[in-house]
Amino acid sequence: MQSLDRMVSIEPDTIPSMPLYMDQVRSFMESILSDSKRRSDDKILTKTMINNYAKNKLLPPPENKKYSREHIMVLIYIYYFKQMLSMNDIQKLMKPVYSEFSHASKLEKVFSQVMECCSYEKETAKKTALEKIDYIEENFPKLTEREEDFKLFLLISDLLCDIYSKKVIVERLIDLL
Repeated sequence: MQSLDRMVSIEPDTIPSMPLYMDQVRSFMESILSDSKRRSDDKILTKTMINNYAKNKLLPPPENKKYSREHIMVLIYIYYFKQMLSMNDIQKLMKPVYSEFSHASKLEKVFSQVMECCSYEKETAKKTALEKIDYIEENFPKLTEREEDFKLFLLISDLLCDIYSKKVIVERLIDLL
């Protein structure tokens, strides 16, 4: 649960309004997303990643080597989406965002709504996980250390089934785009 509590909801007004160079973008992304890393040595974003996103049309090209607030919002989406989706699916999913890229106020509004949904889902995920833990504790009494491992396996399997089911739904919805 503590890992979920470390996930930050990013408000659009925390994103710099002035265009940033790549190293500044990387520093900013590291500062706002560092708590979401699994391991301290994991990379949030590298120059190569940013260049590949632009080359593969996941990220609109920078203007005069500078990245706008809109670029940063897209990079935040990509950071989270790439954990579960292929780059192809991200590209399809992001089409509406790309079509409105020059309308900063619209993108900020959508970004705020997405972050609000993420906060809600984070709380729902915590509640669901606690319910699953309670269910397993009630139905599988403590016996030996080995059984505790199986209970953890059961919890992880249950959560993975939930994630997989939702991933299938997401992929089918992306196919409709």
